Amino acid sequence: DRLTVVSQTNSGWYGAVKMAYGYWGPWKPQTTVTVFDVADRTAPTVVSQTAFDGAYQSSRAVDGVVYLVLQRPANLPALHYTDTAVTKPVDVQAAADLKMPYPSDTPIAYRTYETWDDYVARVGGDIVSLSLPHAYSVDAQGNTVDLGLLAGAGDIVAAQTPGQQSLVTVVSVDSAHPGGPGFADSVATMVSGWGNAVYMNEGALYVATNSEHGTDTGSWTDTRIDRFTIAGTGVQWQSSGTVDGVLINQFAMDEQGGYLRVATHTHGSELTDGVWTTRDDNGIYVLDTSGAELTQVGRMTGLAPGEQLYAARYVGDTAY
Repeated sequence: DRLTVVSQTNSGWYGAVKMAYGYWGPWKPQTTVTVFDVADRTAPTVVSQTAFDGAYQSSRAVDGVVYLVLQRPANLPALHYTDTAVTKPVDVQAAADLKMPYPSDTPIAYRTYETWDDYVARVGGDIVSLSLPHAYSVDAQGNTVDLGLLAGAGDIVAAQTPGQQSLVTVVSVDSAHPGGPGFADSVATMVSGWGNAVYMNEGALYVATNSEHGTDTGSWTDTRIDRFTIAGTGVQWQSSGTVDGVLINQFAMDEQGGYLRVATHTHGSELTDGVWTTRDDNGIYVLDTSGAELTQVGRMTGLAPGEQLYAARYVGDTAY
């Protein structure tokens, strides 16, 4: 007798100050979860409505508990600045130096940003609250109340490399007994790419995230997989691992007997002796899920060179 509706709001760039040409400020999407009581099918009523900072990636529901996967950058507060107007025409070279799209006679301004010390004094005490996603209750009139951090600093798995600045958050919502707006539990991890596949079984939820790499001699994409353990409304991060290539969807992953099987498509390029070559094939990887790391214990690569992976299914010990 509960219907949970997940909707995406504020999905674009908004509320931003143009700091320089080509940059419009932080991306601030939100995801709204509305729980309806549909015991009376002719007159559904809203039990609760909660908005979460973050873009909707995917969701699952088990016995009235809804699990959301959200993603958003960790947005540091913007710098304050002062503008000094300059009205003289801009010549071609000056426009190029300022990275303007074309010379213009319109007034421009020289911008001076606050110092590091001023920035720390202004936002340092609130940097965690200002940078991380929040949850908000929404009433029937659309008014919002800040419920606090969606996942506090202590609930975030530390970044493994400096390039991991995007926050993937797994949130549980008890739709059967919501007890008002809000959520039951949450945990987050820092990643470098964008979540593209979510797979869940009875005890775990997996989030696969693409990560692109490139050098002067080659380029390639691999996939990081994070494993979250699930127990009712409780959510915990357990481990992560990496496989070559990218996943096409959730059906490329399957867990059996404590092992995760993953099918990927690999496309990359490499410069050898002045000649560029490409790798375009497919593979299956087997990862042990028992420890603090998803350890690769088996693989079969080089399948169907030159062909694209379109579908994958697992039945028992067989992968199709």
